[in-house]
Amino acid sequence: MPLNGDSEQLKQLVRGGQARGFVRYEEIDRILSPGLAAVAELDTVLSELAMNSVEVMDEPRTEDSLPDENAFDEEESQNPNLAAIRKYIRELASVPRLTDEEERGLAKKVREARAGFNAEEMSDAAWLYAVDGTGRRYGNLGVVAPSESPAMQEADEAADRLIEANLWIALATATHYRNRGLSLLDLVQEGNIGLMRAVREYNYLRPYRFSTYAIWWVRKAIIIRAIEDASK
Repeated sequence: MPLNGDSEQLKQLVRGGQARGFVRYEEIDRILSPGLAAVAELDTVLSELAMNSVEVMDEPRTEDSLPDENAFDEEESQNPNLAAIRKYIRELASVPRLTDEEERGLAKKVREARAGFNAEEMSDAAWLYAVDGTGRRYGNLGVVAPSESPAMQEADEAADRLIEANLWIALATATHYRNRGLSLLDLVQEGNIGLMRAVREYNYLRPYRFSTYAIWWVRKAIIIRAIEDASK
């Protein structure tokens, strides 16, 4: 049965979170349905928690800070990519974090602009666009492909800004799963893919922050990759 606001599992999660002041992502994962159904249920869970002033946190807490660039053990210090990793940490540390209002403003631009070109329209009207995949005007019909639309360009810029300001989530989460068979760079890459998915899926009208939503997607991407690698 799909999870909803009246589900006893969710009510128990909220009560436990109110007693402690927080819940952890793994507790959320335990009550979500498998597969795609989890995405819709996640929205319900995070909304209920936010409306009841219950914080969602990772363990260890990815929200606190980026990893220290010197926080690597002796074995990791032999990694030829370590210099690049340390440079990446310094670069991310210089990127300003977004406020809740800024996150929602950027997410609003992404969602509203892309709503103007829904998937069905993009598919049914594919002949209007250049067949070479560049998105240039086709046949001088005066039709603007989504990639050329000013609104779409603004949405892409907003999405890039959301991603850039939250890359720290992928890096901070990836460091918690290192030394388990996958390189830190591989884990960061998977986390960044999860972050991009979060940008596509996030609804700015919901009561929870984008960063809270993004951490779930980043964790999911990294954990799935780690499990797949371990099963080989």
